Amino acid sequence: MTTNIMTRVLLSIIIAVNAASPAFARNLANIRVGTNLSPVSGLTVMGGVNNSGQTLTLAAPTLGSVLPTLAPTTLPTTLSGAAPQAVSARSAQTPNIGGTRIIESAPNQTINAAGPTAPSYKDAAAKSETVGQTLAVVHQGRGKRIGISGLNTLFDFSGKKNALNAADLSDDAVNAEVDTKVQEDAKEDLRIVPEDEDAALDLWFGKTNKDKLFNSKISASIRPINNKGSERFWGQYQRKIPIRIIAGGRVQFITRIVKSYTRKIKDLSLDDYKAYYGSRTTAKKAGEGDAKQLARLERKLLAEIKWKSDRKLNAPKVISNEMKVRVLNFLPYNQARDLPDNGIEKTPAIRDRKDLKIPATLKELHRLLPRLVLFDLRLYGDRIPFDVLEDMGKLQKAGMTFVFLSDKTQEEVEKMIRRDTPAHQQNEITRWKMLSLSNDGNTLYGFSGSFEELKTSSQFQADQQEIIKRAAGATTQGVVVTDRRYMLQMRGKKGVDLEALKMTFKAQLVRFGMPQDSYRVTLGDHDGTPVVQVRPTTLAHAMDKLITDLQVHEGLYLNQEHILTVTEDPAIMAALPGAKHAAPDMPKTTDRADYIETALAAMLASYRINKVGDLAASASSMKSFKYRQLYGAGNGFEYRIYMLMGHVGHAALDWAVMKYNEDGKLPPFEDTVKVAREIWIREQIDVTTNMLERARETNLGYRDAMEARMFTMYEELQRTFDLYPIALGTELPNLMVVDRFNKLGEPTHRDIFRGLFDLVVAKKVKGGLEVFVTDFKTGQTPALQHMSKDLQVLLYDFFSRKLWYTINAPYSVAHKLQTVVSRVVAFIFPRGMQGKVINEFDRLTFEKTINLLMLRMRKHSGNLTEEMMEKERKKAEREARKELAEANKKKKKSEKK
Repeated sequence: MTTNIMTRVLLSIIIAVNAASPAFARNLANIRVGTNLSPVSGLTVMGGVNNSGQTLTLAAPTLGSVLPTLAPTTLPTTLSGAAPQAVSARSAQTPNIGGTRIIESAPNQTINAAGPTAPSYKDAAAKSETVGQTLAVVHQGRGKRIGISGLNTLFDFSGKKNALNAADLSDDAVNAEVDTKVQEDAKEDLRIVPEDEDAALDLWFGKTNKDKLFNSKISASIRPINNKGSERFWGQYQRKIPIRIIAGGRVQFITRIVKSYTRKIKDLSLDDYKAYYGSRTTAKKAGEGDAKQLARLERKLLAEIKWKSDRKLNAPKVISNEMKVRVLNFLPYNQARDLPDNGIEKTPAIRDRKDLKIPATLKELHRLLPRLVLFDLRLYGDRIPFDVLEDMGKLQKAGMTFVFLSDKTQEEVEKMIRRDTPAHQQNEITRWKMLSLSNDGNTLYGFSGSFEELKTSSQFQADQQEIIKRAAGATTQGVVVTDRRYMLQMRGKKGVDLEALKMTFKAQLVRFGMPQDSYRVTLGDHDGTPVVQVRPTTLAHAMDKLITDLQVHEGLYLNQEHILTVTEDPAIMAALPGAKHAAPDMPKTTDRADYIETALAAMLASYRINKVGDLAASASSMKSFKYRQLYGAGNGFEYRIYMLMGHVGHAALDWAVMKYNEDGKLPPFEDTVKVAREIWIREQIDVTTNMLERARETNLGYRDAMEARMFTMYEELQRTFDLYPIALGTELPNLMVVDRFNKLGEPTHRDIFRGLFDLVVAKKVKGGLEVFVTDFKTGQTPALQHMSKDLQVLLYDFFSRKLWYTINAPYSVAHKLQTVVSRVVAFIFPRGMQGKVINEFDRLTFEKTINLLMLRMRKHSGNLTEEMMEKERKKAEREARKELAEANKKKKKSEKK
């Protein structure tokens, strides 16, 4: 609002200054001036509804109340220095900007035909070159679409005095006029019009605010204005603008701005603080008056801004209550969830899928899921089907990691991901365990939320790059077209065979002393022209480095039997001899573009087809729901240090098991601790702040405690391998679909369970194998009697019984399946190992309990089955009949009286 007033005053002053010029006087002389003034016609803005594709959801019905909105007027853009005739021609058109239809009156239209035409300052300004230049400056500075044809929305002095200099430009008068205009706009805005999700802006919140956001305790954001740039940026957040609420690096829901304004910190009200912090934080303390309450909240906000400013290079270091902030009020979640953009529970869309023939060698993959899957994108054209991305998301949530292999740039890989994905579903792509080995194996990218994150890259050293340049210069048959630290490309001269150019270039590299293990010469493409290119590595040669990088950056310690590849490249398959390669087993009738989807279908089995009421849960989510931790108040940062301890301990023990499979024996404890310390240092840098619980604590004390706990756990692990010498693997993913039936035996819905086994070992017994499933617990050791009621213990037993009636040792579908004779479930704690003998009575009780727990989770989330929806419908009908009968009784009683 303040920027709008200043712009209006600025333009008015410029017009007044130009009034003295002869050109301006001639323009005014051409205007017929009369005593009866009529208002100049302005713009009429009509918001268009964007009917984007909708996804079937089982969300609650929309709110009965109508949500008000305040929409800023959209104005067409006019370039500076244009001729008056061109301006008039553009003004006569009906522009369409961002899906908003703009209806504009004709430039010379007379509103009051009975009286003479009023002097239009808009026409005079349209003929002023100075005003046109000023508008261009304003357009660049504010990023707003402002045109001379829409100047009446900025200033309109018709109906006032004849001279511009006599207009009342005082703050009170301008504010009064603006307030009147805002009130008129508010009356016209009756509802929120859905916008295209791609046009939405973002509001970021910390992970600890996630629960407050979904409980609708937070409905505002207060952002400091450090300079003109930040003022311009936060000025974009206006009424009616769609906003993506992001917490923990992921989009949580879409909402709308309902009110935004700029104030000094000292002028903030209690309502501002309540919307920002929530009612609990802002509640009065004992003996606290209104003034002290506001002073306490002001100090809290100043401390928060100071804390953030200390971590930004260009942020102001002097923070006071005179500082300006932007207050952004948005629809809270309990209202925003009923917008078309959102659903209470995002469920996969139910749609037909193509029929695929799964090879017999891959049919057991859904029971023996790999930990790492490598997909060769060269099997596709320019896009990855959305069905494939959705299937990958289901498996990522079960704990599997996917890596795309591509000879293209990362930018092109990202385009392949997005090309086949509708705009409203792009935020639904799961990228948590998705990586990309692009640039022919020279760059490894991961994703932080929806954003790309470079993990590692291969580049030539300065001396190596100089050698390559000299070798290319000595190769007279070619011309260099690309010279970068990561690649040099050379096209052949006219009549030169590309294969001959490749051999000549390789010979020159050897002649100039380039180490043969530091580069790879291949044939490639540059803007449609075949070229010879030299890079540090290729996809096939990058496999060993990929496995190492995944250990360092993702904590993925595995052996080759835990890897599945889908590629036709024999060099990649040869580089991973112990992995399972799916492409050679594909039927000849299967199109090569369907190889990846066929492999995913084998891993998902019946879960590939989405059904109404599907609900997926893990042991941790069910346990959290059972004890009201997931949907209640969050624990905040106080447990992050213990999470770090657990993560580092798990990763170090995973490394030890990987070495056991490679060498046949556990590495010494000293080596395991060394790896744990390296992971601790690396992970501690990534963790931001507020990790410790109390003041003057240090991470070293917690690290020492972790190492002490690891010592006893290492000893238990060593004793475990003495009894069960076959190590199947660590962090093994599981995905199980359980069909539910009613009393008549008819299928009603499905429960999908996900889980990770920290460690699975086995030993040979009579008739097959005895499998030992265990979990590393770095926290406190519970009492033994609690193990019989522990949800995770019973769920591990449930998984192993339903899925692993047969298994491979080593863990892979590439080997012959062996019968599982018996199973043991136990947890390794710092004080030793604890197990539980689970009998059939415990199992029967557990299966009934877990079924009821999943039904309660369905009702809580709104993800109802068809049977539950039918019951709700009948219940609503009964209540309606009951209300009608009571109304009829009251009516009869009133008639008798």
